[in-house]
Amino acid sequence: MKKIIKANGDITFVNEKYLGAILEEGDVIDENYVVDKTPPAPTAEEIQEDNQRAVRDAAKKYLADTDWYATRKAETGKAIPEDVLAKRAQARTDASE
Repeated sequence: MKKIIKANGDITFVNEKYLGAILEEGDVIDENYVVDKTPPAPTAEEIQEDNQRAVRDAAKKYLADTDWYATRKAETGKAIPEDVLAKRAQARTDASE
């Protein structure tokens, strides 16, 4: 991309392969303009939010994957294993944060 300062003062950005079709008399190519395609680094807050989102999503998935235990308990009375109950309790906490 090239930055073009048109003769009338307008500024436009043009792919180099189209320069010939765009340039007019009096236009100036700004040779100092550099396109930085590096994405900005995430902030500490954004990283923390992403981590919290991942924990919430994993917790919600675990709850969805183990909902059948609760359905089975309601329909047949068969107990939910203690480890599953404990993990589901933690998942409910994680999913709500």
